[in-house]
Amino acid sequence: MSNLVDYLLDLAADPDRCARFKADPESELRYTALSDREKSAIATRDPQQISQAIADQSPDTGIVLQWLFSVFNESGG
Repeated sequence: MSNLVDYLLDLAADPDRCARFKADPESELRYTALSDREKSAIATRDPQQISQAIADQSPDTGIVLQWLFSVFNESGG
């Protein structure tokens, strides 16, 4: 898995960290090991940009995420 995917999974699993991210994404991202590109993608909160950043680092994971986002969007989720 990529650093970005690991970061997102950790963020989703930690309610306090997630709340800090929602309140101040820049501060929460400042000390991560993510690249500037990955940090920028996360800061947008745009699923397409995030999945593209993942695909750039880990093509197989990016393809799966893009498929999941498309299924989610088609189902009205």
